[in-house]
Amino acid sequence: MHWISLAFAAILAGCHNTCQDLCKEMAALAESEDCQFTLSDGELRECIRNHTRDQLADGDLDVCEEFADTVPQEWSCDDLQPYFPARNNNTVPSGNSNTDE
Repeated sequence: MHWISLAFAAILAGCHNTCQDLCKEMAALAESEDCQFTLSDGELRECIRNHTRDQLADGDLDVCEEFADTVPQEWSCDDLQPYFPARNNNTVPSGNSNTDE
């Protein structure tokens, strides 16, 4: 019976859509050594829960798919600020902007 629960858990783990994957990518960058945002345990779960297929508008999956792979390469800590406004203790370490100045 233990293998049934493992198989079920594996199936559920693979059922995330691209918007939910984007939640994970954004959280990983936010909590990285570069950004040092502090997220509560429930914030990632809430983001994933709020982006199930039945809650997305037409075209949302396409937008998420467009941006999902760009987070680590093209997003900066400043880009995350609107999504986690109170989570970086009002500091963004210097040198974490991916824009050319």
